[in-house]
Formats: sequence, C-alpha cells, structure tokens
Amino acid sequence: MRFLLEGGDRPTIPEGAIDILLIDHKGKPYQYTNTLEPLETPTPWAVGSGTDYALGAMAVGADAKKAAEAAIKLDVSCGGPLEIYKVNK
Repeated sequence: MRFLLEGGDRPTIPEGAIDILLIDHKGKPYQYTNTLEPLETPTPWAVGSGTDYALGAMAVGADAKKAAEAAIKLDVSCGGPLEIYKVNK
C-alpha cells in the first residue's frame, strides 16, 4: 500500500498475495493485484472466499465495511483484521 501512496520502487509481490480496491478522487474504482497495475473494476466488488457473503450483504444495503465483516463472520476461510484506508489528497 505504501508504494501506491508514496511512490518509489515497485515491490515484487507473489501472485494471489494482494487484492486492493482503490477509489480515485472522482469515485471510480480500480483493483490492484500483484502487478500493481490499475484494473477498472465494476461495483459492488468483493474478492476471496467470502465474496458471495459480501456481495449479498451489499445487495441488501450494507456498506463495504459491514459486508466484509459479514463475510468474515459467515465464511470459515475468511479472517481479519480488516484494514480500511481513506486517503484524502
């Protein structure tokens, strides 16, 4: 995450080790994976074994944080801690 916020050398990240959703200043979502190249992403968005739980929660009005918490609670393969960053620039 620090590379995305501060710049510098691009780290080497193993495939499948990272999934980041970043919302730009215009509200457009981008997904970053191990390549750290931005991919335009549809919303709502979820990744991992709890995807169905998270998308279901968002379909009935949960925000992303509540949806992730629901997935962690309901899917034995999900875990925390949940990390949410808000960047104002």
